[in-house]
Amino acid sequence: MAQAGYQPEGMVNNAWGKGDKLGIITSSDHGSTHISYAMVCTSDPSRKWILDAIRKRHTYGATDNIILDVRMGQHFVGDEFRLSAAQPLRVKVRGTRSIAKLDVIKDSEVIYSTAPNRRDADFEFTDKGSVAGRHYYYVRVLQEDEMIAWSSPMFVNYR
Repeated sequence: MAQAGYQPEGMVNNAWGKGDKLGIITSSDHGSTHISYAMVCTSDPSRKWILDAIRKRHTYGATDNIILDVRMGQHFVGDEFRLSAAQPLRVKVRGTRSIAKLDVIKDSEVIYSTAPNRRDADFEFTDKGSVAGRHYYYVRVLQEDEMIAWSSPMFVNYR
């Protein structure tokens, strides 16, 4: 069976751009254990609540045990919601190593980037660009050891 190879039209950001609402996880298999983590954000670790969080896309992927918390007002990663004006995106990260780069991405374009150069980052960012219509935002973290984490997007419909 031939490998399909790199297929740019199959990238998840293309689905987001078409309006599909997909969350992010990563997952190791039996041949590559402990090199990627499917992170699920829930206040209750029971099966019921974990499945509920997955259905809400309250998830993120990581290649190390990186803690990532991304919110906009009362909304969390994976949420779809309406706003009349841009609100601050609140980002909290705790890496296992120093964070080399942290990007805020809107509609597949980096709109903010910082290099905290420490294990913890905590900041707010407000989109100063055009916010008319529908947009998606997510956060990508790169540690100095090249381990990464990326959040599920938030889907924002601006009035």
